[in-house]
Order: sequence, then C-alpha cells, then structure tokens
Amino acid sequence: SKGVPKLQLRGLLQSEESKQPVGLMSVEGFGTFLVTEGETISLHDGKANLVLRIVSIEPNSISVEVGTLNQVIMVR
Repeated sequence: SKGVPKLQLRGLLQSEESKQPVGLMSVEGFGTFLVTEGETISLHDGKANLVLRIVSIEPNSISVEVGTLNQVIMVR
C-alpha cells in the first residue's frame, strides 16, 4: 500500500437552496471531487481500495477520515 494520496482543498461553494457547504477537493491520481459533509468516497487503484469520509467542511479546510488508517486528516 502506498498510503494516502495527496489531498488538496481547491475551493468551497455555498448552495443557496441548502445551507450545507460543498467542498472541491483534489485527490492525487484520482481527480477532483465535489464533496459534502458525511459523504464517502471510495477510491480504487487496481491493487487497493481506499475509503475517504468527509467529516466536516470549514471555511479553510475539510476534515477527512481515512478508512484504512482510522484517523482524521485536515485538508487545506
């Protein structure tokens, strides 16, 4: 396992209909994802499966729980 790919916060959006913020997060080798709090992203690289769960979205960061490590990473 190579571990966790590089994660980077690309931007934040605030929907007018929903008060829930939407984050734009890039995942190295997988592309850019629109994410909301509570959402789970499953990444497959042919060898391993990595699950990322979006814990919270703040004005300057996204908290991501990494399934295999069972820890929360702040993405800025």
